[in-house]
Amino acid sequence: MSPTHDHDRIKLTQAVQFVKGVGPQRAELLGKLDVKTASDLLFFFPHRYQDFTQQCNIVDLQSEEPVSVVGKVYDVTHSDHGNRHILNVIIEQPDGALLRGVWFNQRFMVNKFETGQTVQFRGKAAKRSSRWQMTHPTVIWIDDSQQIPTGQWLPVYSLTDGINQRQMRKIVAAAVEDCTELVAESFPESLRQELQLCDIESAIKWI
Repeated sequence: MSPTHDHDRIKLTQAVQFVKGVGPQRAELLGKLDVKTASDLLFFFPHRYQDFTQQCNIVDLQSEEPVSVVGKVYDVTHSDHGNRHILNVIIEQPDGALLRGVWFNQRFMVNKFETGQTVQFRGKAAKRSSRWQMTHPTVIWIDDSQQIPTGQWLPVYSLTDGINQRQMRKIVAAAVEDCTELVAESFPESLRQELQLCDIESAIKWI
């Protein structure tokens, strides 16, 4: 192996604490996720993504259009009507516009909402009694320190106590920026061209 390859291998296998933004304390926390080296961070892939590509202001909503709306939880109420449990969560945007999310027989959702939380509702909106409403929208709870990246997807990682999503994204991004180009290709170029596969550096960055 050439000296350059030796250097690449050493950098990829270095202890995770030496990756920018980690340090000894966070390295110990990352170890609980079985992330111990810089290479482990590169292959610590998101388990899902947050979709911020179709953001919409409440005042611009149109019926039956699937959209994403971000706002702060303004009110949470729930009640039983016969055998049916109804949960209503109203979110508010800075201009005062309101959107109601409604769930039927989803009692477990009640304790997930608190007044003042920033959340994203995703679904189809419809006018109900002069107010916009989404029935059973998909919900993303957003860290208040997280800047909403309009028009983007955000990776969502498995976490452990002491590390939040914002911190994990910065740590992984630092490893990707510094180390991805050092990862050896798994397939020869001829096979990648035949199967129309991208190189491993691009694959890791896109993931």
